[in-house]
Amino acid sequence: AADAAADAAADAAAAAGEEVPSAYNASDILSNRSKEVERLRVQIRLSFDKELRQLRDYGLADGAALLEIGCGPGWSTQRFAAALPRARITCVEIDREFVGEARRLLAEHAPRIAVHHGSALGTGLPDASFDFVTCRFVLQHLRRPSLALAEALRVLKPGGRIGVIETDDMIGGVMDPLLPSLQPLNMRFSARQAAKGGSRYIGRHLLRMLRTAGFAERRLDAAVAASDEFEEGAKAFKAHFDIDRFEPLVHEGLATHAEVELARAAMSAFLDDPSAMAMMVNVIALATKPEAPPSGASAPGDD
Repeated sequence: AADAAADAAADAAAAAGEEVPSAYNASDILSNRSKEVERLRVQIRLSFDKELRQLRDYGLADGAALLEIGCGPGWSTQRFAAALPRARITCVEIDREFVGEARRLLAEHAPRIAVHHGSALGTGLPDASFDFVTCRFVLQHLRRPSLALAEALRVLKPGGRIGVIETDDMIGGVMDPLLPSLQPLNMRFSARQAAKGGSRYIGRHLLRMLRTAGFAERRLDAAVAASDEFEEGAKAFKAHFDIDRFEPLVHEGLATHAEVELARAAMSAFLDDPSAMAMMVNVIALATKPEAPPSGASAPGDD
């Protein structure tokens, strides 16, 4: 009953948000929802521990009231639950299927962990109720990410902190040897996301966005995952390198079947090459809600 009431409030808040809340569609990314769920699981394996280290260093402590905006199917929340056994964790996720998956995955932790359906733009949660907010690979999909940051500022207690983990395609990944057939497809993939209102270059803008939203004490860091850290080498990144993500480009006339198959063959050879190397670089922006609003401050505007 509590979940149903919270969901109803979050649904109403989400409905009041922007007309296209997200450029993300879990069934579209790899043309297969179950493969996308697995990609998200692998993503957590690759970099979560390093991200968590940065969040802890910035003040995320056990016993905190933590809000996770965009928890997906719950893989990250599961890791937060293990690392912070006394924290009260609230999750807001816009994808209804992810909400169900996360609730099932995290059922043993209820009621310490609650998963609500709702929008990053309007969570329906009380003002000044959280010590820490995390937002992981969400802003890149939003047409107006400034609204999500304004919402995070609203629900944080004075002095509360935020950790935003994002990508920037100019620095987000490294492969050696390079795959020339992959580059034009990656660029079109990024352009397609931009056409839907998102941005895969958002990492470089995070500090300015946090400043505009009204956050203080801003700093930028990164979490780097390298294939040489894993016993299976570059194959540890296999789910992230799935060429099926380019299939929508073919369906929409943005790439040819031949281009995608050429990239698929190159990627297969790359993953079978024992000397191949890969790195994933996640940008981490950290900031604090001021103890009191600056004198004469105006409401944050759109970015």
